[in-house]
Amino acid sequence: MLSNKTLGLSVKELCDFDDIATYILLDCYLGFRTHKMNTKFRKLRGSPKQFNALVSRFVEVCDKTEFLDAVMGMGWSDDKFLLKAADKRSRCRHYLSMFLDIYLPDSGFSIQPCYRYSMENNCGAKIIVTKTWYSSETIEHLQGVLAELSAEDESRILVPGENDFSVMHSTRKNKSQLWLGPAAFINHDCDPTCKFVVSSNGKVSVQTLRMLKAGDEITCFYGADFFGQGNVCCECVTCEEEKLAIEKEKLLSAEEATLAEAGVKTYPKRRNRRAKTKYFGFPDLEPSTDYASLPKQKRARLLLSK
Repeated sequence: MLSNKTLGLSVKELCDFDDIATYILLDCYLGFRTHKMNTKFRKLRGSPKQFNALVSRFVEVCDKTEFLDAVMGMGWSDDKFLLKAADKRSRCRHYLSMFLDIYLPDSGFSIQPCYRYSMENNCGAKIIVTKTWYSSETIEHLQGVLAELSAEDESRILVPGENDFSVMHSTRKNKSQLWLGPAAFINHDCDPTCKFVVSSNGKVSVQTLRMLKAGDEITCFYGADFFGQGNVCCECVTCEEEKLAIEKEKLLSAEEATLAEAGVKTYPKRRNRRAKTKYFGFPDLEPSTDYASLPKQKRARLLLSK
């Protein structure tokens, strides 16, 4: 993850370029609308089918120069940069080049739609791994850009509840930071699969905390109070599972109370012991399971453990 200053971008340029990149490389290709920093963002001049075809071509041949020449030669580019400084077009081209890394064959991940979070109107994005990653590996192609926000930036750019989805507070610097780029699509989880690692030169990378298999989501921990005090409003998978477990326990306790009132004897301690103990080491195995129906290796381990 880079700094906007390293790339020579102002906060405003970073926001503009990110909106352009997500529209061309994600919205038009993947078919769903991602967040935009400009709350009044308008579609770029050019057919979405044209952008889709260019991205499809890049995925096939992986030629950055061909893609960037084609996309920067379209009408939208003149709309944005014709009357601007010449190097602004070049900086946008560089930002698009960074975003293209998500489609490289060895990237090891893909961006997909996510319908979990109510704060995103149940339509956001998530990052899913496409190969096996081992613990403590760095996901090189998953990059992002951090920009420190001044009070003026916050009042001029941010609209609470609309485009402040990627604003973090750095306790080390005691400053708000805007976090954009492909890595900004990493969702939070209270039991994350990855973490952010800051190097001596200030670069932030994404490192795995445990082995991930194809189909697993890349998640990081945003902070203890990011979703309200104690993350009380958190909607991550881990919190959802914990809430379901608590609800299940309440239902079972209510059923036992009803049976007790009816004079039926219950054994809550025995139930709790069963819940905590895996039957022969396999939680999905019931006492009535037919051993002959089990896979050979599983059956062998069971018999050896007896």
